Amino acid sequence: MKLNQKGFGLIELMISILVASIIVAGLYQMVTSSWLNFGISSATARSSKSARQVDNIVNTLMFQAGYINYRRVIQNYHFNSATTGFNGSDLNNTRAWTDDVFILGGVRTTLNNNTSNSVKFRFFGASVADDVSDNSPFFGDATANGFIFDCRGVNVPNTVQLEMILYVGPDGLMCNQHALEGTGDWNLNAPVVVDSSVVDMQVLYGITTREGEADSDSYYTAEYLNANNLWKDVNLVKYYMVTSQGTGQRVVRSGNGAEITLFDGFADAGYGTYAIQDSTRMHKIISGTVSLLNNPQNYD
Repeated sequence: MKLNQKGFGLIELMISILVASIIVAGLYQMVTSSWLNFGISSATARSSKSARQVDNIVNTLMFQAGYINYRRVIQNYHFNSATTGFNGSDLNNTRAWTDDVFILGGVRTTLNNNTSNSVKFRFFGASVADDVSDNSPFFGDATANGFIFDCRGVNVPNTVQLEMILYVGPDGLMCNQHALEGTGDWNLNAPVVVDSSVVDMQVLYGITTREGEADSDSYYTAEYLNANNLWKDVNLVKYYMVTSQGTGQRVVRSGNGAEITLFDGFADAGYGTYAIQDSTRMHKIISGTVSLLNNPQNYD
């Protein structure tokens, strides 16, 4: 008895291979698309997290600029004049503190291929005495009350005057500090990394008359304030930062060299734009304005 053992013919086999190839190609495209979408979603999430973190930390630290605690205010105390203690790797601005200046901006400088502004400011710590009346039994207590912080997030007592600098280096947004007055472990051996994804920082400084005019706010670059000796009049800081997150794919259509516009009006000074170095990275702009309500000039 002869059995029918007929198998697939060449045509059927070719059709089967074609169908299988279409299915595999579809699956590959779906997996690739999912992976690329995951890269973009992950970068977006990291960018949002960095933006919240940087905005919160920078606002907190800069708002302390010029702070003089209650005890020193009633003594009509002023900041000491002193030169900076930072070295060249921290974009050192060697200009001395004078005339009760409490904030100084460094001009745009390149550090290990990172071009950035730096902003340097000083302040006193806080204590329980800042929140109570003169006849309180706690007057003069140097225990920090939790409202003034250093680069590490440690509370600073009212016996300490800190100088702090923020800048962008090869490791991201950096914070360094040293004590101009007071005792304790306040001088850092190495800068603290605030956020490793920040690749640029540009800073403008505002001078407000506080007289209620519609156009009373004006912002200037550090170069302008240096040339006109206006640092003691600064009471606003506007900052722009750029974060960079890897996505695993090209996300900038125009390729490397494309520019991100941060703000207008200062192109001649090299401000206002950021040149993208890698088209496969996602960039996010972080901006904010800090009112320096602790300006010592208000205490006179």
